[in-house]
Amino acid sequence: MAKVVIQPTGDRYVSGAYNWLTIAAIGAGLGVLTWIVAWLLGNFVVDPLLCRDSALQACGNSGTVAGNLAIIATAILGAVTLIRLHIRHSLWVVLAVVLSFWGLHSLTESLSWIEALAWTAGLFALGYVLFTWVIRLRSTTVAVVLVIALALAFRWVAFL
Repeated sequence: MAKVVIQPTGDRYVSGAYNWLTIAAIGAGLGVLTWIVAWLLGNFVVDPLLCRDSALQACGNSGTVAGNLAIIATAILGAVTLIRLHIRHSLWVVLAVVLSFWGLHSLTESLSWIEALAWTAGLFALGYVLFTWVIRLRSTTVAVVLVIALALAFRWVAFL
């Protein structure tokens, strides 16, 4: 009689082999969601709160404030998604993306909405794929230092 072997389903491991298209799709989806949440927050929360009195100086930065709040909100969703996919050092990946694209709305606010949406989705897809790829290095210390250096380089190039 044959013996039936049932593999345990509760095993938790960190995968080293990722489907890069899945990670790119997650990044692009989070970029689109970031843009939508920033638009909603900007039009329905931040602008009504900051721009009631037109003499307020913060009213001019309401789009950037809404964009930064949206990045924080979608970073939480991105961290949960990457953790559920068993991506190694998921929080470092998400923190690097947040650091890289903090203030992105100030760069895309002069574009049309479709261009801003496309750039945001593309940059988030690139960021998630790049940082997930770099964090796979065997040495955690080297990987984290390299991720932080790349994130700072992204910021430096973007805000020249």
